[in-house]
Order: sequence, then C-alpha cells, then structure tokens
Amino acid sequence: MTLFMFKPFGKIHFPLFVILTGFCVIISQAAGFEKRENLSPEFIALKREFDGQKQDPVSGAIIILKENQTTIGNGGMINSTEHVVGKLYTKDALEQYSQISVPFNSFYDEIDLVFAHTISPEGKIISVSKDAFQFKNAQEDYNVKSYSNQMLLTFTLPALEIGSYFEYEVSIKTKPILNTEWFYNHKFHNILYNPSSETVRIDPVYKSKFNLIIPKTSNVFFSSKNAGNAPAVKNKERLISPVS
Repeated sequence: MTLFMFKPFGKIHFPLFVILTGFCVIISQAAGFEKRENLSPEFIALKREFDGQKQDPVSGAIIILKENQTTIGNGGMINSTEHVVGKLYTKDALEQYSQISVPFNSFYDEIDLVFAHTISPEGKIISVSKDAFQFKNAQEDYNVKSYSNQMLLTFTLPALEIGSYFEYEVSIKTKPILNTEWFYNHKFHNILYNPSSETVRIDPVYKSKFNLIIPKTSNVFFSSKNAGNAPAVKNKERLISPVS
C-alpha cells in the first residue's frame, strides 16, 4: 500500500511521473461519457506487454494498470483523471467486479465517468449503458446513520466472463480546501468496494502510475506510506523533496 501527500512550496512547473510496478453540491451526470467501438492503441500495447509476463492470478483478478494524472491550477483547483484496466479470472471476481464504486466528496468534487466498458476475451467492447450508473450516499452502504458529503459513483460492467478485461476512466475536479493551497493523497494499490454485496477486495497491481503537473508557483514535498517497494520517481525539471 502506498500513499503520497503533496504540498506547495516555492515556484516552478514540472510533470512528476511516479511508477510503481507490482501492486453547494456539484455532480456531473457523466456529461462527457464516451462509447468506444475500437480498442485504443494504449490498451493493445499494454495487453501485449502484460501477456508477455508470467501470470499467476492467485487472487482471481489483476489490475493491469492504474494511472492517475493530476493537474494543480494556480488557485489550488485540482483536476485529476484515473484510468484503470483489469483482467478477471474467476467466478468470484466476476461477481465482485460486476459493480464498480468510486468515492468522492459531493461538496468539493465534481465527478464525471468518462468511459467504462468490458472487453471480451475475443476483444469485443461492450460499453456501460448510460442508465447503468448512479450516485449513492456512501453512508447508506456502510449502514451509518449520519450525514456526510461522502458519496459513491457506481456503475455496472456488462457481459463479464472469465478472461474478460474491464477498463474505465473517471475525472474529478476538486475545489481548494485551504484557500489557494493544496494537498493530495494517492493510493497506488486498488481497493474495490462493491456496495451491493458490501465486500471489499484488494488485488495485485501490475503497473501503477501517478503523474503530477503543478504550476510554476509551486514546489512539491511528498511522503510515501506503507510502501513495500519504493516507487521510481521521474522528474524532468527539478528535484523534489521527500519528507519523513
């Protein structure tokens, strides 16, 4: 499990590439939802790379890619997209991954499901229908009788079968919490919470990436928590500083 926290200090613009291989309410009603008919070149290349590795799916599922790109605006606005690709090997995994839930804060976040689909073992794309996703109060699913801004964007993956892949992308815009300052937490591992069955599972991650773009008015400090392997940090323009 890896957790990063970023804070602004100083001035410069750089993209940060972190790669770990191993493991009032504003809600957007999926206004930019895409239905894709063809496999993307990125997916084809990723599948070819993954298929060339020795696979031992003990857990029943593998997250092949979890990639997050986060851009920090000058006023502290955070724009992030998260792209997830997985493969399913067992009946239990099919049942538990049939519904995906993405948590968000309904006060600070504007969330959008960019696309979501199942890819059959033969390579056919079956897109999530627009009526197959909804917004839920996270507290209802945890059986907690209290008010909270924490909510879930949930959607149902269609036509899953053993050997299927799934792929989705979510975008989130987050208002500044501390005036124009910002902080951000990112988890390199993947946690699946299925509100229908009230199950939680963590499967191995083949490749996990976090790309951070900040304005020229910021430097960045970060800390890594519960990391079995230290992530590889690639910084094109400036040394970033870890904190203990």
